[in-house]
Amino acid sequence: MSIRVLDVEVCSKELTLYQRLVGDVSCVVWDAAIVLSKYLQLLIEPNGECSLIGRKVLELGAGVGCVGLTAATLGAEVTLTDLPEALPLLKHNIVENKSTLVSQGGFATVEALSWGDVESDVIKNTAFDYVLLADCVYYTESIDPLINTLKSVNQNASKKPCIILSQELRDSEIQMGLWNMFFQKLKKDFNIAKIDSSEQHSEYSSDDILILHCTLKS
Repeated sequence: MSIRVLDVEVCSKELTLYQRLVGDVSCVVWDAAIVLSKYLQLLIEPNGECSLIGRKVLELGAGVGCVGLTAATLGAEVTLTDLPEALPLLKHNIVENKSTLVSQGGFATVEALSWGDVESDVIKNTAFDYVLLADCVYYTESIDPLINTLKSVNQNASKKPCIILSQELRDSEIQMGLWNMFFQKLKKDFNIAKIDSSEQHSEYSSDDILILHCTLKS
């Protein structure tokens, strides 16, 4: 394994993220996860507190946990989800960063979740304030299950969660086609706002990486 250190500047903390350089897409820290993690640090309320403090957060396709663990460091109550084979590395990173996570009163737990399992207790039994996902559009067969999962989170709640999504727009024909397919499906059911680069971290943003805020249409 190798180590990636992520600065959480707003609270002067560091996350130590263990990753595997050989394996599936869930085993390394992707650039879109770094960009989203840095953006989360800018979500400050008028009173000066991070808007994630005390909020319930769900991360989909958490991988090594970069985004979700950042949210926990910022004070959120985070549920990190991925396929069962990704969970050991996620749990390891929680243990390694335990003291950092609790510094602002946040914490993180891990649950297995297969996209499309809309009956999962993970998404049925908790009212989440935010849903986070970074670089989760890779395979054609995962697009519909992912959309269905996003639609199912808090489906019956009066307040819909804010979904914050980051995605690197790769220049291969296959990946461009996958993103376009996903986006067309997403906008049928969700209101979508693109976050301008001026609203992102000054050093950690890229024209090739989108950040979107999405909410389920009424």
